[in-house]
Amino acid sequence: METGQSISDSRLIQLQNLQKLPQPRENAFENIDREQPALQKRVYTVLKWLVGCFLFVGMLTGLVLNQLTLARTISLLSKLRVHDLDWLDKMQGFIMLMFIILVPNLFNAARCYLVGTFAKDATTYPWPNKTSLIIGVGASVLEMLCIIEILFVSAPYLPPDVFLLILAATFSAAILLRICNIYAQEEPEKLWKKFGKSCLLLLSFLIHTAGLLGIPLVLISILELKLIEAVEDQIMQVLSYVMLITSLFTLSVLWSPNIQNLTIQPHLKVTTLKNAFLLKFVETEITVNKGVQANARWKGGLLYSCVKFLTFLVLAPLAFFSHNGFELANKFFANLPNAFGLGINLSFVLGVNIILAALVYAMGYIACSICSQRIGFLLPLTCSTPLTVILMQFLGNSLWPGIPNTMLSHYDKISDTAINVIIIFLGIAVLTTQFSYTWIFLKKSKIVMATDDLLFLLPTYNPIFLGEYFLLNRRVDSMMSEKADGPFAKIENYDKATIFICSTMYHESELEMKNLLLSIKSVADAAANGFLKQKFESHIFFDGANQGRDLNMYAMRLISLLKECFDVGLEDGMKRYTPYGIQLAWTVSEQLRFVIHCKNGKKVKNKKRWSQVMYMYYTLFFRVPTDNDYLTEEELAEHYERTFILTTDADIVFTPESVKSLIEMLARDRTVGAVCARTHPLGSGPVVWYQVFDYAVGHWFQKVAENIMGSVLCCPGCFSLFRASALKDVVQIYASNVSLAKDFLTKDMGEDRWLCTLLVQHGWRLEYCAVSENFTFCPDHFEEFYKQRRRWIPSTLANLFELVSSGSQTVKNNNFISYLFVFYQILNIVSTILSPGAVIIVLVGGVTVAFGINEYITLAVQLGIAGAFMLVCLYTSQKTQLNTAKILTGVYALMMTAVVVGLLGQGASSIGDTLNNYYLNVTVTNFEN
Repeated sequence: METGQSISDSRLIQLQNLQKLPQPRENAFENIDREQPALQKRVYTVLKWLVGCFLFVGMLTGLVLNQLTLARTISLLSKLRVHDLDWLDKMQGFIMLMFIILVPNLFNAARCYLVGTFAKDATTYPWPNKTSLIIGVGASVLEMLCIIEILFVSAPYLPPDVFLLILAATFSAAILLRICNIYAQEEPEKLWKKFGKSCLLLLSFLIHTAGLLGIPLVLISILELKLIEAVEDQIMQVLSYVMLITSLFTLSVLWSPNIQNLTIQPHLKVTTLKNAFLLKFVETEITVNKGVQANARWKGGLLYSCVKFLTFLVLAPLAFFSHNGFELANKFFANLPNAFGLGINLSFVLGVNIILAALVYAMGYIACSICSQRIGFLLPLTCSTPLTVILMQFLGNSLWPGIPNTMLSHYDKISDTAINVIIIFLGIAVLTTQFSYTWIFLKKSKIVMATDDLLFLLPTYNPIFLGEYFLLNRRVDSMMSEKADGPFAKIENYDKATIFICSTMYHESELEMKNLLLSIKSVADAAANGFLKQKFESHIFFDGANQGRDLNMYAMRLISLLKECFDVGLEDGMKRYTPYGIQLAWTVSEQLRFVIHCKNGKKVKNKKRWSQVMYMYYTLFFRVPTDNDYLTEEELAEHYERTFILTTDADIVFTPESVKSLIEMLARDRTVGAVCARTHPLGSGPVVWYQVFDYAVGHWFQKVAENIMGSVLCCPGCFSLFRASALKDVVQIYASNVSLAKDFLTKDMGEDRWLCTLLVQHGWRLEYCAVSENFTFCPDHFEEFYKQRRRWIPSTLANLFELVSSGSQTVKNNNFISYLFVFYQILNIVSTILSPGAVIIVLVGGVTVAFGINEYITLAVQLGIAGAFMLVCLYTSQKTQLNTAKILTGVYALMMTAVVVGLLGQGASSIGDTLNNYYLNVTVTNFEN
């Protein structure tokens, strides 16, 4: 609580006159259901589960079919067939495996190139450093060697179900490394938790090792069974099994999160540009392209995918022909058309495998991104292999004739029960490490719509070990929260962020004020019950609220609502006289401090932009440094990163769910400077109806397009969340005075868009969050609507001109703005300028077609009307402009109605003439016949 004077009760007498003030739109908010957020939450939960179930079914089906098609392909190379296949079948199996490996790696490389190189510069997605390059290239080559050994050396000696079970044995090294990481990274007070996890992981590793090594020992040494009659093949089968275990363990090491993380360490380069364009406002050196990259995953993925592609393309044929005889190569090159003629069945198998692998990868990303990881990601990945093996037992040999389903199925010394027991134990032994690793370390993301960078180490997938690689490539919690110089560092610290709710107010009605206060109170309640974990402060900057020591009636109206909304009164607050007027402060609860800044128009400038400048300076240069006096410069910078300003208008209704969505959007990427929500206009009447359509187009199309192509260009001050460190970069320029006519258009007539233009020019990305909603009044009378659009349209064009004119420099400064995006804004400017002419042309054509009036006369009349209205706007008063606009609006509405009716009549007449001619022709034809 601030020190100061208690608010004088003498002001209570002013409350008696509050009812004399105008109360517009008394019933405007009555249609807003305050229970709707709870209903929306329940609907959202149901939809989330439905989507999760859909993803579960889709991923499980895709994984099972992918494994079945892979086993079918491997069966073409099998050496366990009763009747060995001819050379053509083996070659077709080899060709299919080449496509199954090469096509996904080519897809991975193309995706990494497009995302990491085409639209972004080297600072956004850097190359790996030298150490990471050496480790990554070496790991990629070794990975392909292991896969070649598994596919062309070991797999031919294994039955299909055993082969699929063995593929899941790639978690052993990851388990051992995680046991070490448990003690290295977790807090010391959780020793009991460490010990429990370590014991469980160690037990799963021992069972895993016993299964892989014990079962062959039982089958070969104790039971003395010959798996294949020929001695040479017996030795080769044992050696291939040993090589298989070695390859699997090597892959486990290469794909462990620790090793993968080493391959994507960036070659960071911090760039400080002295921007001449920006320095014309403030003579300071501006830092852009700050090099806050998480890793080199995109360009690393591009390089490593190309290495894997080339390694497999060169070495796989050598391994295959050396293992099957080089005379097979002579037959292959002598009969290339026959070798590549897979036929319909095998082509279908190949296509299903390749397509489903990509679809499973996409569905897995969606499941993790929408926080449906357990049901939509982990469950299908862990259940797919057991389900596939069980399904194979029912299908029998129908998928791969002549190949036994299990390695023991044709030995009389072992009963069917013993066979089932051994296979079940093998499955448990192989899958136990996968289950323990998955369900202990892979927890759902705390960030809704988390990006690919935050969820996965590398933006690639492996078509052979699809599920296993997917699980190991998923970031574990410790990797998502560890300190790093990246945009996703310290995600959990956003739970400790401070959010200043800053609202601007002038002459609002009691109902508008009340709903704003209730919205703020709902946020405080959500923070109290743990739904929101951040600390909140609410600041209202009131234009013209006082003259000297006296508050005006609108300020007293706001104070009178505090008892009803916050359960605090005048006696609970503190008053302080400030250079700008009066500051009134209340501590509503532990979660909310509420402050009213009453501005004296004689001491500080009125209007919204200057209120925004006030709360920016108050927050950035007074509150944040004062609250953190004993921190170092680096620690203070981190506090700026975790301080946010939630801007609202005085007539806004919002919910805690909307605030949380905005916080999550900012938390997932530290390069995002601001996030705006979806605004729903309120009111009734034709003017409001048009604006409902206009807001829908602006948010559902325009902002979405900008968000996808580069950056949103306007986060409205009615309800947007700004990062304090981003505002700190631009507040000095934003507070500059108007000196030119164009400055008046860009700064004072469109302050929100001007602020966002500055943020984009300084290298920040702005985003749109469609799941965050708010409600606001829109103009319901023509005069108010006309004044609003007369401000918005010129300021929008002026700011777009400003952005386009500095397009080259903006592209250099901002990693998310490309020349394509600048060209898109040029098209927007051109279309806006041409739209009046297009309307005139449409009117001329419609009048000409509907009423037969000469088009030149119509065009001359329309141009004369447009020119006269331009003169009215330039040389007459505002009242005359409004009256003229009303008259022209009515005239053109009647004209367009007449044109539509005329066109419909013309069309009906044309259809009638066509039908008459048709029936006449038919009649004449019948008469002649």
